[in-house]
Amino acid sequence: MLKLVPLLILTTLPCHAFNDDPDQYTGWNIELLKYGTVTEAKLHDFDHEAKPLFGWGARIGYEFDGVSTIRVSAAKLDGSIDGSGFALHDTDYQADWVIGKTIDIFRGQLSFKPYGFAGWHWGKVKYNNQVQKDSGFTYGLGLRFNVMRNLILGAEWNKTKVVSEKLDSVVLSVGFKF
Repeated sequence: MLKLVPLLILTTLPCHAFNDDPDQYTGWNIELLKYGTVTEAKLHDFDHEAKPLFGWGARIGYEFDGVSTIRVSAAKLDGSIDGSGFALHDTDYQADWVIGKTIDIFRGQLSFKPYGFAGWHWGKVKYNNQVQKDSGFTYGLGLRFNVMRNLILGAEWNKTKVVSEKLDSVVLSVGFKF
């Protein structure tokens, strides 16, 4: 993830320089993430009780104008999912682009942003007792609340294809804007 931070900075600095009307939404943010992940097959198998894999992560992002955001995250999800032979191994990374509209409830005090996102993830998986590198497309939907000016609370659903499995994740986040 540290390798992506310079790229994120180089990408967002020109956008920040050309933003002649900065508002409460524009700027950097950092979030702490809590993950819960299950495989799609187990999620839709009504005879089986899905056993999610939980993990923690962190995300840094830059919000351009209350509409679009670029984000990079790293999460520690290490273990078997649903008690199957499929497991996430070590640290998982993700970069994505978020599009949504921030809606003010009380200007400068409380707003929310329903959004969709698409991006790329990469990491290591353990499949058939072999650890291998994997990467793939990811997408999802989320809802984020901006409380006061600097506090962020959010929740999102994320769909990711890893090796031969499709993963459904729920991510809860809390963070700060600066």
